[in-house]
Formats: sequence, structure tokens, C-alpha cells
Amino acid sequence: MVYYLSSRLRDLLLKEDTDVLMQRLDELLREKGWDKKALTSISRILVREAATEETYASIRDALEQLEREKIGDGFLSRILTATNTINLDEGAELIQQHTCHVLEELGRDNSPLQNHAANLIHDALSDLERDEELATLVRELQKRLAETLPIDATIERILSGLRTHVQADLQHDVDPMEEHMPAFYQQLRSILHAEYQRMLTLLTEHSDLQQIMTRLMYDLIARSALHAQALVGIVVSDALMRLTDEELNRLVYDKVEQDFLWIRVNGSLVGGCIGLLLFLGTQMFR
Repeated sequence: MVYYLSSRLRDLLLKEDTDVLMQRLDELLREKGWDKKALTSISRILVREAATEETYASIRDALEQLEREKIGDGFLSRILTATNTINLDEGAELIQQHTCHVLEELGRDNSPLQNHAANLIHDALSDLERDEELATLVRELQKRLAETLPIDATIERILSGLRTHVQADLQHDVDPMEEHMPAFYQQLRSILHAEYQRMLTLLTEHSDLQQIMTRLMYDLIARSALHAQALVGIVVSDALMRLTDEELNRLVYDKVEQDFLWIRVNGSLVGGCIGLLLFLGTQMFR
């Protein structure tokens, strides 16, 4: 069982096509709305990071480095700083606020920015379907996963835990399927009941099917009887071997006592008739 399930899982893993995998991922993201949920979660994390003092310091350092590269550290730079023409603190704060605003807009449900980002994700997935390098990488990943994943041990552990759990439920007079999968249990019961009623209807209405079932049942009973013939002798022999001589004599005597009595009576009558005939014959020939 474990070997069969693990082999099936490995075959499914190796046979999965890259294009189909990307299409399924794209469809799943659209149907479940996971693309926008992922953007919302990512934007929340990024907003928290963008609002920190470390981010502010990084933005200011980047602006200062850009100022040095473009203007230099000479007389003009000092004049611009002194006249407050270039205010690095204010610029870093504005950039930080605008970044947080953009990220919040990205995380807002069905905002134009979020919809545009989701469309970009789906376009990227469509492009990846035609990427040969990605297809090669995915196939190599499939092979390595099939070789290295502990599929056998995992399935064996799952089945062992399931068996232990089912046995515990049965010891407490609990139906495991009804207890843990009520919807599936009710659906299965409905299907079996409908099929059972359908079978009864077919047996009632179709004579050909009745004849087939009659022959099938007769054949089944006949085969069972033939198979049981070999066991009858063994059962009888074993039962007789367990009896003592006294029990065996009593059993035989109880079953054939009346027959023995009739045999004696018949023997006496027949013997008397034969003796009478012989007596009469001898008297007649004197």
C-alpha cells in the first residue's frame, strides 16, 4: 500500500508539465484571489519597514550620496545648504511618506494600483510559461524532489497514525468516518442508498437481470458447497477424535438403536418362516 501510493505520487510529480503547472497557478491565483491577498500582506510588511527610522536614515544617506555625486562637496553645496535650497531631512521625509502612501495604496482591496500589480503578476506568469530555462529548472526540481523527499516514510507515518486513531475510535464505539468526515459520510451514504434502490428497481423490472442473478447465486452456492466438501471430512474427523469410546458408543447406539431392534425382529421373523418351511417340507417327503 505504501509503495503503491508513493509510486503514484512520484509519477504525478514527474509527469506534471511546466506549462500546465503555470496555468494552474495562474488560474488558482485568480479564482481564490490569492494574488491580491498576497499583495495586501506584502504591502503591510513593507509599510512597517518603510516607516522605521532605519529606512529614513537609509533614504537620507542615499540623497546625501547623490548630492555629492551631482554637485560635489564644494562652495556651491555649502551655499545651497545654507540657503535651505536643498534640505536632505525634508526630502528624505517626503520620500518616506510617499513610499508608505504607495504601499498602502497597493494593499487596499481592489485599488487601481493593486489591480495593476495583479495584472503584472499574471502577465509575468504567462511569460514564464514560455521560458525554456525555467522549464528546465522546474523539471530538474521535479526530479530532485521525487528522489529526495521522504514520501515513503511520510505516507507510512500518516497511515500508521490514521490506523491508530481509527482503532481508538472503534474501541469507544465511534464511527471514525461519521465523526471526522460527516459531510463525506452523509454523501457516501446517499450515494450507496441511491445505488441500492436503483439495483432493486432493476431487479424488479427486468426479467433478464433476474435470470442472471439467479444463475449467479446458484453458481455461488454450488461453488461454496463444493469448496466446503473438503472441509466436512476434516471437521467430522476432528470432532470424532475428541470423543471418548464411551461417548462414541453412546452416540452410535442412540442413533441406530431402533434400527438394530427392527433388524432383530426382521431376522427372527425371516428365520422362523424359513424354519417352518423346512419343517413342512420334511414332513411332506416322509
